[in-house]
Amino acid sequence: MLTLAFDTATPWGRFALAEDGALLQYRPLNVMGSYADALLTVVEEILERNQRDRADLEGIAVTSGPGSFTGLRIGVATAKGLAYGLGCRLTAVNTLEAMAAALLEEHPRHQWAVPC
Repeated sequence: MLTLAFDTATPWGRFALAEDGALLQYRPLNVMGSYADALLTVVEEILERNQRDRADLEGIAVTSGPGSFTGLRIGVATAKGLAYGLGCRLTAVNTLEAMAAALLEEHPRHQWAVPC
C-alpha cells in the first residue's frame, strides 16, 4: 500500500512516502510562512522523485494535533481533499503519539517517551 504522510503541526514539517511499511522517502521542510504555498509542491516533488503519480496513492496520513491551528487546518484540509479526490484511505495521527513512536523506534531500550 503506497502511503503519503505529512505533519504540518509545527513550522518544521515532515513528509514521508512509504510502501508496504518500507520508507521510500522522508523530507523535512522548514516553513517560516504558511504551508499553503509549499504543501502540494512538496507532495508532487516526493511523488515525482519516486516515479509515482497521485493516482498511485492508496492512503494518506496527516497529523491532527496538538499544534499550530493554521498549519493543522491546511494539512488536514489538503489531506481530506486529496483522499476524497483520489478515493483513498485517510488516517489522522495524533502529533504527540507520532513523536513518541519515532523516539521509541530510534531508542528501543527505552520503555516510554515524554515529548516536549
